[in-house]
Amino acid sequence: MSEEDIRRYTLAELRKMVEAGETHTDWERLRNMTEEELERSIADDPDWCDLIV
Repeated sequence: MSEEDIRRYTLAELRKMVEAGETHTDWERLRNMTEEELERSIADDPDWCDLIV
């Protein structure tokens, strides 16, 4: 798991970050994922190994 701090943002703050290009999330790829692909991605992520999907 990452050693970085967990940060919380409001929806308005997140929208501003996206508009300014300050996020590294590939939102287009995420929007186009099927439910099955998302579940498989979560299951393969070691940070989420204890999550029951």
